[in-house]
Amino acid sequence: MSLHYSDILDTAYGHINEIKQKLDSLLDSKAGVKLHPLLDIDTITHLIVEDLAWFALHDPAADKKVARILCYSSFTAVLHYRLAHACWLLGECNGEFAKQLALEITSFAKSVSGAEIHPAADIGKRFVLDHGVNTVIGETTVIGDECYILGDVTIGAYGISNNPCGKRHPSLGDNVQVGAGARLLGPISIGDNSFIAPFSVVTESIPANSRISIVNQLQVTSYSNKIRRLRVSGLTVTENNIVLFGNRFIKPDLKLLDANFQVVADLYPVVVEKTSIFIKVKVTIPVISEVETVHLKIEDYGEEVVMLSPPDLLQCIRYYRGYKKQAISTPAICII
Repeated sequence: MSLHYSDILDTAYGHINEIKQKLDSLLDSKAGVKLHPLLDIDTITHLIVEDLAWFALHDPAADKKVARILCYSSFTAVLHYRLAHACWLLGECNGEFAKQLALEITSFAKSVSGAEIHPAADIGKRFVLDHGVNTVIGETTVIGDECYILGDVTIGAYGISNNPCGKRHPSLGDNVQVGAGARLLGPISIGDNSFIAPFSVVTESIPANSRISIVNQLQVTSYSNKIRRLRVSGLTVTENNIVLFGNRFIKPDLKLLDANFQVVADLYPVVVEKTSIFIKVKVTIPVISEVETVHLKIEDYGEEVVMLSPPDLLQCIRYYRGYKKQAISTPAICII
C-alpha cells in the first residue's frame, strides 16, 4: 500500500523525543544552556519533523522510512540549521551571544555534513537537502516551502569580495528543485515550481513554472516542466537573419523580452531556410530604447522557450541603433 505524507508524518512524530534530545545535546555542548528557556523548542522540533517526513516521502532511497533519513548527514545539516536559525533570530533581540552560538552550530554542522547553511537564511517548511556535500546557502537567501536541493549547489552572491551588505543572495519560491552543481547567484528571484537542471548557472530572475537547462553563457528556459517537443540549443545573428539551432521547429514566432520578461517588440520572423538541425528566419530588427538585458521568446505551436540574454541578439540591436559597430556573427551555443 502506498503511504501518503500524512502517514509518514505520523511516523516521523514518533521520533520527536529523539529529535528534542539532539537539540538539547547541541545546546548543552555549545554552552547554550542559558538560551534554552528562551527558545521555542517545540516549534523548532515540529519544523524538523516536517522536514524529516517530506524527505522520506520524496527520496526513493529512503523507501519512505523516516529512520533512514535520520542517518543522513544532509538531514543533519537541516536539523542544525533549524536550531541555528532560531538562535540567530533570538540574537536580534537578545545580544551577540545567541548569534555567536548560531554560527558555532553552523560550523559544527558543516564539519559533519559538508553543507554550509548560514543561520540567517530564511528557509520555509518541508525543506529537503539531499546529498548536500559542498552546498552553500548564503546569508540573505530566502527559500520557500517544499523546496528540494541537491549537493554542490551554491546559492550565493554574484561578486567575490566587497559584496554589498544588503540583499545579495537569491530568493526561491515554493516547490523549487535545484540540481547538483547548480549556481544561483545574486539578488535574483526564482519563481514557484521551477526546475534548475544540474550544473546550470543562473544570474537573472526566472518566472514561475520555468525549467532551466544546462547553460554556457546562453541560458535556455522553458516555461513548462512538461517534456518538450521543441528543442533549442543555440543561435547566431547576422544582420537581420537569425539562425536557431535545434530541431522540430515548425513556424516559430519570436519576441523580445526585457529583464522583467515583458514583451518589448515582435520580430515578425519569415522562414528562409529549414533543415533537421536549424531554422533560419529573416526578422525585423526593432528600434527600442537602450537596454542592458534582452531575452528571446520562441513560440512554436503551443510551446514556449526563452533564451536568456543571447549576446549576439543584444549586439545586433545595438548595431542597428549605432551603439556598437562590431562583428555580430560569433555563435552563442549552449548545451541542453
